[in-house]
Amino acid sequence: MTVPRHVAVGMFVRCLFIQASWSYERLLGGGFAFALLPALRRIYRDDPEGLSSALKRHITPFNAHPYLAGLAVGSVARLEAAGTAPEQIQRFKEAVRGSLGGLGDHLAWAAWRPVTLLGAIILLLYGAPPLVVVVAFLAVYNAGHVALRVWALATGLSHGADVAGRVRSAKLPIQADRLQAMGSLLLGIVLGSLLAGRLQSAVLPGLIWAFLAVIGFALGLRAGHTVLRPAAGTIVALLVLLTLLGAL
Repeated sequence: MTVPRHVAVGMFVRCLFIQASWSYERLLGGGFAFALLPALRRIYRDDPEGLSSALKRHITPFNAHPYLAGLAVGSVARLEAAGTAPEQIQRFKEAVRGSLGGLGDHLAWAAWRPVTLLGAIILLLYGAPPLVVVVAFLAVYNAGHVALRVWALATGLSHGADVAGRVRSAKLPIQADRLQAMGSLLLGIVLGSLLAGRLQSAVLPGLIWAFLAVIGFALGLRAGHTVLRPAAGTIVALLVLLTLLGAL
């Protein structure tokens, strides 16, 4: 038995509110059961007791990143439709909860959100009206996380318990690393723009800025993560300098 499209759409809309009933007792458990309910009603439409039992099983504690929780919701819906034993479904949920949380934090909170926010700051620094900046940020950020939610639910519904292989083939950790690298570049642009505006070209002409940028880029390519701490120290030093200049 497969989940019809209109049921999948209902599940997706509910996944948008998966944190609405978050609690310390069940974490996302209530939202998980809420998002899964349209599929359960379809699967157990002739078995009220089976529906009640399934809801009780899935309202138990569960946690994952909200943007990737649909991966587990879709997989469980497919497993329930296939008549998989409840114990096996529970083991599957326990196996994926930690990885979905860590992967989602790495991809969304540590990569996508900073990149879109820094992009918005750059727009503001270079003269874009505040309203345009806000609209652009909201449009880009939400387009990204909605696309991730759609992919997660669709992948879960399509692959069931075999989602691990699909997640590996999607190379989400690599995509997160690339976004973080882009975020580092955007942060450099923001700090360079702020510092250049303070110091003016009389102190450090444009050619010197270009020369320093090329050196920094080359060091990043050559040394990779080994320059993380020196880079962090440089950023802190620039922020202190900007603060001092602002106080003058």
